[in-house]
Amino acid sequence: MENVGGSEDDFVAPISDVKVKKIAIMGSSDYASFIADGMSIIGASVTQVTTSKIKPRNNAPKVSIIPPAVGDLSLGFASALGTFNCLVDTLGDESDVIEAFDDDSNDVMYEGSKGGDDKSVIGLLRKQHGCERYISTVSKSQKIILDDGLIFGRNKADKHIKSAESSSTTARHIVPPTRFGSLTLQRLLDGGIIFKNKKKDVWIQSWSLKDFWEYTSWPRDTSGNSSVRFGLPVVEESNISPDISEPLRPVSDSPTLLADEYKEKKNPYVLAIKGLDELESKILSKERNCILFLSASWCRTCKSISPQYTRMAMDMKKGESDVLIARTDAGRGSGKALGKFLNVEAVPAFVLFRDGKVYGDPLSISRLPSKKMNTAVDLLSSGQEWDREAMKALNEL
Repeated sequence: MENVGGSEDDFVAPISDVKVKKIAIMGSSDYASFIADGMSIIGASVTQVTTSKIKPRNNAPKVSIIPPAVGDLSLGFASALGTFNCLVDTLGDESDVIEAFDDDSNDVMYEGSKGGDDKSVIGLLRKQHGCERYISTVSKSQKIILDDGLIFGRNKADKHIKSAESSSTTARHIVPPTRFGSLTLQRLLDGGIIFKNKKKDVWIQSWSLKDFWEYTSWPRDTSGNSSVRFGLPVVEESNISPDISEPLRPVSDSPTLLADEYKEKKNPYVLAIKGLDELESKILSKERNCILFLSASWCRTCKSISPQYTRMAMDMKKGESDVLIARTDAGRGSGKALGKFLNVEAVPAFVLFRDGKVYGDPLSISRLPSKKMNTAVDLLSSGQEWDREAMKALNEL
């Protein structure tokens, strides 16, 4: 089998180490679900974090499934979980590593820093969330696709897989920990946790289009100069605590409690607008300055930028801005009529209001922070007239 990042002890220890109680797993592939179910069967409380819509498995009662941004507050999954012992990343690798290859076995080995300093994602996971172990299961073929893309990376990845298959006769022996058979392996077999091999002779962890799309569509936290997958801690967040009425609580053994708990919380930074009546009563008649985010539940881009929109709202509130930050679902019901009233034909879109009247043109923005949004907010807040030429120039960048 191809070594997929981390030492052999990293893969064995989390399964057998009785101190590991709570585990987070990023990804929704069969392999990610196999890991989640296996950890659950041997007694861990597991949270599977994914952008995909997957259902709990009957043989894994302790697996919770949550999105990267949890609930109306759009809390990052790590903040929502609070503390956890281990994070298994099946989509990417946050380690600062140097690749080296074993010429005899064609396995991938990793050497160098494991990102333990306080300015790295892994260091912040340990410091802020008590995460003792970060494990990336990204294989060499996955890494090729992530680095080179689908167009140029597919042939390279397939070539690597064939090379690994041809050298699979070179076995690497892993000495299991004490009582691995009775405490771990037997319980996995009794629970029906078996990863089915689609190949007849050898199993190689290759790349999958599903993993690639999930990684590339994962919402990003673009604070500062970094672009970290949303939910993972970033340096800029190290001294920031969300202003919520109740402290964060760790994940429960219930598969649905965490998501339900935050689903009921109202976002204190973004006002929900439902239909034309609320647009009139909360914005127009009160002559408010406002930014209204028109989204839809089926819109992947809308979901991707939602956490950043909440962050923008938080920053503006802390800066004592008088601009109201609001949102409406323009994809269904009364929201459709509202979108039509505002001449919005596609989502995501942002409509600005000055003194209760539509200000400027609807903005089509697919990523936040955005120069276009910053310019529009500056114009709105400063009292200047809408500068269509300046906005057009930003569209052409």
